[in-house]
Amino acid sequence: MIALFGLSSSALLISVVAQKLQLTRWEKYVHNFVSDIELTRERRNQAANVIKFAIKVWYLKRKNNHRSLQYFKAQRLLFKSIHYLQKIKCNQRKLNDNCLGLVELTNIQRYTSIKTKRILKEVTTIKFTIDKIEEKIVNMNNTMNNIQSTLNLLLDKNTK
Repeated sequence: MIALFGLSSSALLISVVAQKLQLTRWEKYVHNFVSDIELTRERRNQAANVIKFAIKVWYLKRKNNHRSLQYFKAQRLLFKSIHYLQKIKCNQRKLNDNCLGLVELTNIQRYTSIKTKRILKEVTTIKFTIDKIEEKIVNMNNTMNNIQSTLNLLLDKNTK
């Protein structure tokens, strides 16, 4: 009985502390914004390192110094920078994926359904308008055929 009470009280304490440590929605936005800025800065630095070490490798290779220790060191640093750059890009994608919450997803779904309904109404209106235009074209075609037949009859009477 005492063990059960101790276990439940410690579980309650842990849940309260976990809720206090959990970030609110706005704190998540700020945290994601700051993290994105830091990752962007790191990505820019690593991209500059990739260019710098690529030029250094190219220069050492051009001098036919591609078997030296300096060449291998520059090549290792180039590959290391490329690896870190790929890692940073992956972290940025994960950060953007974690940014959306349930509220945002429901808003996006609601907006999409409203937009779909509006487009559906526009399409049905356009289809109705096209049907009316086709009907008018058919009537115009019949009228033109009647006019032509009348003209042909008049022409036949004039020739006789």
